Amino acid sequence: PKYIKYLYSLLSSITTNDQKIPVHVRLINSTSCVAREIERRHKNVMIQHDQFEDQNTQLINHQGPHITRGIKYLLSRHRKEVWGVYTLEAFYSCMIKYDTICHLLNTYGNVVYVDVDTIVRGSISSNINEVRGFDMGLYFDKKIDSFPHAGLIAANNSDKTKNCMRNMSKYFEQAISSGDVKIGEGDGDRLYSNCVNTLMSVCRLSDKWKDEGHEFQDSSIMWSGRSERKHENKQYIQEYEKYLNK
Repeated sequence: PKYIKYLYSLLSSITTNDQKIPVHVRLINSTSCVAREIERRHKNVMIQHDQFEDQNTQLINHQGPHITRGIKYLLSRHRKEVWGVYTLEAFYSCMIKYDTICHLLNTYGNVVYVDVDTIVRGSISSNINEVRGFDMGLYFDKKIDSFPHAGLIAANNSDKTKNCMRNMSKYFEQAISSGDVKIGEGDGDRLYSNCVNTLMSVCRLSDKWKDEGHEFQDSSIMWSGRSERKHENKQYIQEYEKYLNK
């Protein structure tokens, strides 16, 4: 439920700036009233419902826990920023994207996955040609060129891409079912390893595709709230609220 407002803002930003693009939403443990509200607001959105049993198990990173102002956080070993504590439900919600992409590639030539706290400010479909000719488009950390941010994946319909998505999905499905969840690695590391090991062609997306601030550029197609700092960034908040109220 805490991500629903992000979803409303994201969907409004897409339908405002790129009305041609079909949108697929995967709701996890959500109520039917959320789906009805989405359908009321947006006509070009397909909704998939998942139910996932969560025992409220907190998955603590090898480097955590860290206590800040009475709230427990995890520390990312790559970004050196604090992340909220993962529950198994949150882990499932994050990693199910690979299963979603894999299935959508059976229908579409291109699939662009974005995290729910993304704000679309321009036309994705008008810029997708930048990624054509590659198996995948990924956005990499400015300091670590082997660590893609898995909050943005532009996947083209190729055998290599579908096999990669299938392998990623299978790995995390097994991790969840066995309880052997390794938060410390992160899916960006594993995604990049899959790309390298299978000789996939990867387009390195610029900040135009995933602008994370601190100062956001007007020319960027998408703004993405990075970790906890999005709650303190006035530019991000103003843009988020602009679309939330549409």
